[in-house]
Amino acid sequence: MINGLAENGFKVILFAKGKRELTLKAKLAKPYPVLKFRPAMFVVAPLVLLQVLIRAPKVFFRYVKLLRADGLTFFQILERIYLVAHMLPYRLDWLHFGFITQAVGKEKVARAIGARMAVSIRGFDITIFPLMNPGKVENIWPYLDKLHTISDDLLAVAKEHGLPDSVKVQKISPAIDVAKFGKQGDKDVGKSEPVKLLTIARLHWKKGLEYALEACLNLKNQGIQFNYTIVGEGEAREKLTFLIHQLGLKNEVNLIGKLQQKEVISLLHDSHIYLQPSIQEGFCNAVLEAQAAGLLCIVSDAEGLSENILDEYTGWVVPKRNAIYLADKIIEIILLDKEKKKEIRQMARTRVERLFNSKDHIESWTQFYL
Repeated sequence: MINGLAENGFKVILFAKGKRELTLKAKLAKPYPVLKFRPAMFVVAPLVLLQVLIRAPKVFFRYVKLLRADGLTFFQILERIYLVAHMLPYRLDWLHFGFITQAVGKEKVARAIGARMAVSIRGFDITIFPLMNPGKVENIWPYLDKLHTISDDLLAVAKEHGLPDSVKVQKISPAIDVAKFGKQGDKDVGKSEPVKLLTIARLHWKKGLEYALEACLNLKNQGIQFNYTIVGEGEAREKLTFLIHQLGLKNEVNLIGKLQQKEVISLLHDSHIYLQPSIQEGFCNAVLEAQAAGLLCIVSDAEGLSENILDEYTGWVVPKRNAIYLADKIIEIILLDKEKKKEIRQMARTRVERLFNSKDHIESWTQFYL
């Protein structure tokens, strides 16, 4: 997206930690470090604040005034300024936070700079974060000029959290380079041979992988031969490893960790059915990639997944947290007519090419800022 905007004449400044990739056409402005050794902070912080005061005095005092209106103490105001000191000297047309959670505590930065503010909602940040942090998201709405959502369901959740109708909204769903996934092959599989199941996901509770494992146990109990590969790492690895052992699935299920993109593409081409049994999901690029690679996809009805997959047309949408239903759907697909499976794979890839391609994605983002 950043490179596409730059090629369309935008000057992009990226406020982020870490090293800039060589191919990224953006200026990188890193935040100042928050040092654990407090005496060092007492030396560094005044120098940083003085630098901001010299480079952008009007913005500095405007931001102080905005923060004072919140009743913050002197030291709280200085702390807030330090955390955004890398942003304040820049003259911007738009300040866009890639996740709404990144705007928490920084709601007034755009107003201080004289820029318009945009935020994106992508999943966890609007469905789960507000439940754990009441009032934080609601504090952002009065300062927001435009909202980007990746699905209609997430927009509905934002409205549940008080998003005003006065805020402009644009839906821009994720996109992929379909050409990277090559042409579809003949991936038909019958009940007499092992079906190759695949999921690519962070190992986290919201991905619903325990329900996929319970569905696998159901398949095994019905005599269905299968191999299920899960690609990814995360905090739930220990839980899933034990669950695989407890369910007696160590010969059928493999947790293989992270892979490089070339390895992922190879695995996609070697698999039959893609599973995304998420409890919460904004949209999921991995499902787009699976469709592009020619897999038959089964997803849950979590948020944006039902926009990613059209049920019975480009794949199948099943109720979340329902392992029995998921297992039955896998068996139904295995027994489905070969030509019907081929038709669904072709419709899925065609839809991804038409609606979720990189070229149109960049054009949508260009329009977003106009």
